[in-house]
Amino acid sequence: MEGLVMVLVIVAIIGTVAAWGYSQQEKRTAAWQRVAADLGLVYVGPGAGLESRFGHLRLFQQGHSRRTTGGITGDSGDMEITVADYRYTTGHGRTRHTHVQTVCILRRRWLDLPACSLRPQRRLSDFLGRLFGGQDIDFADDPEFSSAYVLQGENEDAVRALFTPERRARFAAQRGKNFHFEAQADTFLFHTGRRVPPEQTRELMQQAIEMLRVLA
Repeated sequence: MEGLVMVLVIVAIIGTVAAWGYSQQEKRTAAWQRVAADLGLVYVGPGAGLESRFGHLRLFQQGHSRRTTGGITGDSGDMEITVADYRYTTGHGRTRHTHVQTVCILRRRWLDLPACSLRPQRRLSDFLGRLFGGQDIDFADDPEFSSAYVLQGENEDAVRALFTPERRARFAAQRGKNFHFEAQADTFLFHTGRRVPPEQTRELMQQAIEMLRVLA
């Protein structure tokens, strides 16, 4: 009898958690729809397929169970912009971890940026990464920038040419802020490593545009 009661309690807890999660997602969907209407953009729901469309970017190649859960998109002719919630999972079993972030993707057809990414340095994990051959493009004449960020890219010479002293100084001035970006050809992806309330979409878009302006 006690075992049956315990099973029923567990089932009730799971059901409550699932209902709460569904309710929260419904609220977030409604918020995305309001933002889309306010900004004159189009709402995109689950299954929008960012991971397929932008699969050439590193973020969309990480982990498994990749999916877009909602967001907005639009195209002004000069620039296409997409802001959406994206999630993926790394590991399995006890090491399983789900990563969730709101990404802002900008496409400008005249851009031709070398494939590269920039993120804040995480001292211990990045130190261990370098021991095992992980890439971090440093500048001997710019220890402030090099100690603050991990810069990676397929063509190191092209990436070094892109990150001029003036551009590195602009990024160094942002030291301490948690942002990540990657670029490739005409596409630029920006996020802050977390899920952002849809109501803050305008601010996230502005951050991404300002970062792209530094590079372009």
